[in-house]
Amino acid sequence: MNSTPNTANPSSALTRMLGYLEQDPQNEPLTFDTIDLCLAENNLDLTDRLLLNAAKNWPEALGVLNRKAIVALRRNTPHVAIIELEKIMASGKADAAIRYNLAYANYLIGNYARTCEVIKPALDDADRIPGLDSIYVLSLHQRGEIDTAIAYAEKRLKTKPTDTELQGVLALLYLDAEKDIDTCRQYTYAALRSNPNHPMALVTASALSMMDEKPAAAVEFAQKIISRNPSDGRAWSSIGVAQMYLLDLPAAQTALKNAVQHMSNHIGTWHGLAWTQLLQNDIDGAEASYNQAIELDRTFGESQAGLAIIAQLRGDKIKAKRLMDRAKRLAPSAMTLHYLKLLQLEESGDHSTAQSYLQDVLKRTPSFMGDSVLDMVRRMGRSNIKTD
Repeated sequence: MNSTPNTANPSSALTRMLGYLEQDPQNEPLTFDTIDLCLAENNLDLTDRLLLNAAKNWPEALGVLNRKAIVALRRNTPHVAIIELEKIMASGKADAAIRYNLAYANYLIGNYARTCEVIKPALDDADRIPGLDSIYVLSLHQRGEIDTAIAYAEKRLKTKPTDTELQGVLALLYLDAEKDIDTCRQYTYAALRSNPNHPMALVTASALSMMDEKPAAAVEFAQKIISRNPSDGRAWSSIGVAQMYLLDLPAAQTALKNAVQHMSNHIGTWHGLAWTQLLQNDIDGAEASYNQAIELDRTFGESQAGLAIIAQLRGDKIKAKRLMDRAKRLAPSAMTLHYLKLLQLEESGDHSTAQSYLQDVLKRTPSFMGDSVLDMVRRMGRSNIKTD
């Protein structure tokens, strides 16, 4: 919807249509045909000028309102599109295509309840409106109704088993549901065989690569998304996690900074960024990241534990203990608490106890593949930690 506007000269066909329209400016069908050709060529500036004239001649025409909305969506201004499309809804003449555009605009601004409300009456027309099923399923997903989303998508896929868009969406749903990874893989690679650039399938493939302990492949899949959509926060996050695994902390930090820029409400990504900063001794940066996480949810134990680490590193042991006690109440098994405890043991000079504690934590912490982090460290050979 928001592809780059065409600033080149109109095609010969559009030039010819403009000539006809100049001779007959009150011809409504000719006007809309010319506007539609402008949209097909993505010549948005010219479309704006033609719509301005059309709005003067036919101010209440639904065709004007809908085309204004399409231009707004392509310019990535969904709020403007919603204003125009809601006028059509109020007229009682909205068809499935109008409902899809309105649902899509609401999805872009994060109003998933309105997306579902608008699109439900149009579900019977999903076979003739590409993407309608997917936007409904994704909205259910965003509302936390993941089982309902999977059930609907599976049902629809039975009637159109080669629907690449739905396959990619289902891959992501199974990934986020954290169940049936085999089915997740099947949908992921089925979607990518038909469409190697399917964004949701690529995000899922990146995550699956991390489960397989193939971080370089994870980066490659996520970078395919970024090359087409630099504002995809989830893809940037995937790159950041993979680069941390590869121990390229500067690259991980850059990626995670991009990630939080585009999905600033995701607490886990702020934590990831804080870890890259901590591991590079950027205490101020890590504190800022943890504070951002705290602003999102003050009851999240990992965030409180992160601030306790900051206090410990600054030598404020009283504050560190207070924050640590709070973190223990909120999340007694928080991984960050283990790191804090390790810091305290190292600072006390009790290196033997620190080493034993680290061994115990690593053995009890699952890795991507379900065994322990200790096993993963041994396989990858990426740490100076003594594991024997």
